[in-house]
Amino acid sequence: MDLPACLGNFLRSQRCRIKPEDVGLVRSPESRRVPGLRREEVARLAGISPDYYARVEQGRAPRVSGSVLDRLARVLMLDGAGRAHFYWLARRGAAAPAGGGLHQIASSLSTLPVVVLNRGHDVVEWNPAGQALFAWHLLSSSDGTGRPHTRAESRPNLSRMLFLDPRTRALFGEWHTEAAWNVTLLRRAAEQEPQDPGLTGLVAELVAESPEFAELWQHPAKRAAAHPDADAPTWFTHPSVGPMRLNRALLEPGDASGTWALLFSAEPGSPSQRALDALLAKLPTDTGCGPDDAPESPCRGKLSR
Repeated sequence: MDLPACLGNFLRSQRCRIKPEDVGLVRSPESRRVPGLRREEVARLAGISPDYYARVEQGRAPRVSGSVLDRLARVLMLDGAGRAHFYWLARRGAAAPAGGGLHQIASSLSTLPVVVLNRGHDVVEWNPAGQALFAWHLLSSSDGTGRPHTRAESRPNLSRMLFLDPRTRALFGEWHTEAAWNVTLLRRAAEQEPQDPGLTGLVAELVAESPEFAELWQHPAKRAAAHPDADAPTWFTHPSVGPMRLNRALLEPGDASGTWALLFSAEPGSPSQRALDALLAKLPTDTGCGPDDAPESPCRGKLSR
């Protein structure tokens, strides 16, 4: 795949679909050779030079910052799936190693929550926005990198959080829908890697500890009945900023690492966008956490009793 060409084609197709008046520009009386926005208009709205935007669109910008990607995504009115695809093309085009593209996405984005997981739903990494959304009450890292501890028993686990932590359960406005989606993904991973001891151990633990997990795990029809559409939004009821309706995109590199990521975004200008902005505004400038910054939780490794 020619990633720079794919990125350029994507950006051109997105700017061509937007009318100037959609972004507050006055359409000039002179005829346009191309539909939609011109390159220089995109650049001006994003606060970058026309030459730099041209290099981005042509795949000649070696590394585009997360803030520039955020601004371009907003100008081009990308939804959650569109943003995910855009960031993926931009970061993979930077020749990241296998699995490294997800790390680059998580570490470079500041205005969108990103959570990177492994096959067993352990949190490999989340950016500050991702932790603020999912686990404001948990320790994410002792060194300020945003990466949870490398020891398996110290990592937060998304499935444990969902089924065993009442604070995470209360976070989701449609918990049963989210639970069915989570179990569906975990079941798929277990079928692909039936000998993975971490997966089999996690499933055995959740079956024993959560009757609701056991019911969904053992009855596919109940999973299917509650499973949302792939593009369905996720409803959050956050204790800091209240309800949010966020679009969710799932990123899967397709390599042997088994890592994947969740990326969340709100519709521009919506109440959910304002709530997400308020949540981001609460983030401290130093996101590093020490061992006393959060309570012990059943989300990390085995249950703490």
